[in-house]
Amino acid sequence: MEMADSRGITADIFDVLGARPAIGRTFAAEEDQVPGRDRVAVISHAFWAARFNQDATTVGRTVRLQGIGS
Repeated sequence: MEMADSRGITADIFDVLGARPAIGRTFAAEEDQVPGRDRVAVISHAFWAARFNQDATTVGRTVRLQGIGS
């Protein structure tokens, strides 16, 4: 098991910050309407590099976060 910091944010945070993902996508507007309904995560480059060895096939995979997923 590995510990990682997490935050709940709204879907528009990336637009507000002017940030774009290196790969993959950010959140769709409807994904923050009902907490817990859409299980989507955006991970940092540092976490992706350390945990997933910068593997581009990580995008779209299901991973376990806080005991949820597989």
